Amino acid sequence: MMDKQKNVLILEFITTVGGVQSVYYNILPMLCQRHKVFFLDPYCNAFDEKLGTIKDLTVVDMPINSVSALGWRNGWKTRAKIVLTYGPTYFRYLLSLMRFVSDNGIDLLYV
Repeated sequence: MMDKQKNVLILEFITTVGGVQSVYYNILPMLCQRHKVFFLDPYCNAFDEKLGTIKDLTVVDMPINSVSALGWRNGWKTRAKIVLTYGPTYFRYLLSLMRFVSDNGIDLLYV
């Protein structure tokens, strides 16, 4: 008996292309045969173009402004500056992501 089709959202937070992406590229075609799959890469790396070749995969364009972790260990003043500068941006991004999940009836979120 075939299970009901699920809406799956995969969030990819790796900024470089490597082994994890190879695994995704191998399993996504099979996953897309049974479920509606969305792939969201907030950093829009080079892997997104390769994903376009996978049949029935929806690549979501929702870039995020990123901040380097460099400087995070430079004391509380630097950390406070990073949080105050980028916190509102990440909060708005989180709200957009929540809206996307709700609007598309996502059953499974894979991060």
